Amino acid sequence: MLIIFILCVCSVDAQTIGDLLERLNGVAYSTDPPRTKESFAKLYRATTLYVDQGIGKNYYSDDDFIISTEVKFGDAFFVAINDTVPKTYGWSIALNDSLTANCNDIQRILLAINAHINDDLLPALLSLEDRGDPLQRKADMDKAGVQIMKLIDTVFVKYQQHCPKMSFMDRIIYKFSKNKIERLILKEREAIWNRYMKIKAHQELRELILKEQFEETKAMVNKILYPKGFENYFLKRLNRKYAIPSDVFFKEII
Repeated sequence: MLIIFILCVCSVDAQTIGDLLERLNGVAYSTDPPRTKESFAKLYRATTLYVDQGIGKNYYSDDDFIISTEVKFGDAFFVAINDTVPKTYGWSIALNDSLTANCNDIQRILLAINAHINDDLLPALLSLEDRGDPLQRKADMDKAGVQIMKLIDTVFVKYQQHCPKMSFMDRIIYKFSKNKIERLILKEREAIWNRYMKIKAHQELRELILKEQFEETKAMVNKILYPKGFENYFLKRLNRKYAIPSDVFFKEII
């Protein structure tokens, strides 16, 4: 796949999570007002900090595996925002201002999250050296996921704090939506790990599995861009009822 080739030929500046955080910081505050790239970089920096909290504290079984995964995963984001190389499908949508012109801040962030998870995580895992017990590595990935959920909780709490007049029913929908997004992210990470293990066990199925991953990216893009039913209420109606200016969203929520 294209992204695997790009990860191989591009130089990797980040060698540690500290390097990654420094690079993300440089992107997060690079323009005013912020665009999708800057907003996601700030969110991603916060996510990385949460994952980093467990390193060196016997939280993960293999700190080096988590560090290597985070650095490689992070490098994929910098490939995505490099205008000199082709973009994956998810990133070509998330970073296209004309295609997302009618989207609100939440939709834009979700498009970037979808691109980074569904476009970048599987190639990042495949680019790593085989090391240790797969079950142990999976357990460490799950622990990193727990840390990410802590950040999502914090973001949702901050958002609701800026909506003090949210109705009782909307608060219920809001909480349900938060839980649904959390479950969806964990489900996507789980599915990607399973695809990674299938490829490791059956190299002959590699292209078929990567195509399956591509279809997952497309399906999520359509759900975010054209929400229906409950998703439409959360992504569109709630956002209109409790609109938060983009600069406040960037400075106070993320």
